[in-house]
Amino acid sequence: MRRTRAAVLAMTVGAFFFTGCDAAKKKEALLMDENAGLRDQVQTLRTQLDDSEAQRRTLEAENASLKETSAQASNRVPAGFASGLEGVTIEGRAGEIVAIIEGDVLFDSGSVSLRPAAKQTLDRLAAQIRKEFPNQAIRLVGFTDTDPIRKSNFPSNFHLGFQRAYEVGQFLQSKGLTAKNMSYTSFGPEMPRDTKAKSRRVEVAIVTE
Repeated sequence: MRRTRAAVLAMTVGAFFFTGCDAAKKKEALLMDENAGLRDQVQTLRTQLDDSEAQRRTLEAENASLKETSAQASNRVPAGFASGLEGVTIEGRAGEIVAIIEGDVLFDSGSVSLRPAAKQTLDRLAAQIRKEFPNQAIRLVGFTDTDPIRKSNFPSNFHLGFQRAYEVGQFLQSKGLTAKNMSYTSFGPEMPRDTKAKSRRVEVAIVTE
């Protein structure tokens, strides 16, 4: 009788043991399946992130290209614009088309009175601006060489540069350009060029964007 009970107990313990092992194995298998699923999700997210980053870089490159194209278009000088005008050079800059007019073409030394030939040049320039850029803002900027003022009534080169820019602007207004679109400034001697003659200039900057 005791042997029978012992056998039954042993069988019961063995059944619990094997049942417990089987449950643990099933749980382990479930955990492994969950881990595999999580790894797949992580890999999917990494792939999506890589794709998003690649798309971002592509969009940034396209945006930079569009900006460059837009800047080039806005700075494109119309064919023949200001060509043949004495002492006038045209440059395309960021958001501007600039007519650089030699100061020695415009004025006598230390003077702010426009020379007769300068008026003819400015007359033609005004006509072309009215045709190509009728409603654009215009900045007039005066520059001088670096020599100190000696024989002029102006206290500094900044004053001389400003007054020269103003005189050019006033003449352009008399030829039909709109006063409210114009602004004035002077850099005086602060931005010299490679020669004193080139340093003396008035820039008519047409704002294109």
